[in-house]
Amino acid sequence: MRSQAPALLIIDMQQGMRSPKAGKRNNPQAESHIARLLSAWRQAGGLIVHIRHMSRTPGSSFWPGQPGAEFQEELKPLAREYVVEKNVPDAFVHTGLERWLRVRDVAQIVIVGVSTNNSVEATARTAGNLGFCTRVVSDGTFTFDKVDYSGTPRTAAEVHAMSLANLDGEYASIVTTEEALKLLYHAHQLDATGRSGSLEPNDAQVTRRMSGVSERSPTGRMRSHTLSVFIAASPARVYAFASNPANLPLWVPSFCTSVALANGEWVVQSPTGRVVFAFIPPNALGVLDHTVTLPSGEKLTNPMRVVPNGDGSEVLFTLLHHEGMSDQQFREDAALVRRDLETLRRVLEGSGG
Repeated sequence: MRSQAPALLIIDMQQGMRSPKAGKRNNPQAESHIARLLSAWRQAGGLIVHIRHMSRTPGSSFWPGQPGAEFQEELKPLAREYVVEKNVPDAFVHTGLERWLRVRDVAQIVIVGVSTNNSVEATARTAGNLGFCTRVVSDGTFTFDKVDYSGTPRTAAEVHAMSLANLDGEYASIVTTEEALKLLYHAHQLDATGRSGSLEPNDAQVTRRMSGVSERSPTGRMRSHTLSVFIAASPARVYAFASNPANLPLWVPSFCTSVALANGEWVVQSPTGRVVFAFIPPNALGVLDHTVTLPSGEKLTNPMRVVPNGDGSEVLFTLLHHEGMSDQQFREDAALVRRDLETLRRVLEGSGG
């Protein structure tokens, strides 16, 4: 079964990044945040990948054998940790990184390191395109001052912010160190016990969330509760994003750790296994009802809508309270749906366009 715990990718944390020649930088605490994450991943027994740049330009600080190419002492890999050496910014190009992750059935990755707008962004873009649920740690990455194409000097903080904006909602989700630690903790709990705390659902919670309208009380009646979120974006834009199954890992990570199109069907890897996910055909009414087909062949339906609301949109998801579900279980499911709707709001309001 696919691991719920993400792999930690540490990019280019080499001695040369401390050289004055690199220029003025932002996030001076990034190294301490990375060290904290590295320690937590080691304690949890998580997968760790150390990536370093080996330049092909003679005289570069990162030329093989130069001190600048060596890992920073406090972040040096242990013997059991995987090391990737790259020659271009993207850590997936001409390396075995993707295969290493695939054979270990990794679905999620957390990225830290340098430089935000270079190797971090290049690697995160490819990771997202390859279908990995990718998160970039905003306070665990940094970059340097740069002059833009029009000749305007930009501070490292400005370059960093723009790079994260390029990634957010398109190729990756942007998180803080604290959020990454919570993700690790709860994913580790799920892997170890099949249960988790408030941030990640256990298998029973996910099964209940997928229960849809298939489950009925003996009387044929069912209690329901509709949750909603306002999003400062047009209904057309919200509908276009939310109706694309490829975007599920970006805003429903508790249900969808990865998704792939296979034989015309969207196959979702969920905490309870592989399921087939399908929205109803595109329509002008904002209807996003969707079906989840379980391995048993049972097909479940969940009601969802996007409607105009002032200058933005309201997204509504109807949660069904089927027979046998306790009030506490229903509240837990509602909390999960509410969190996913809030994630959808952050992704759309933060991605612009």
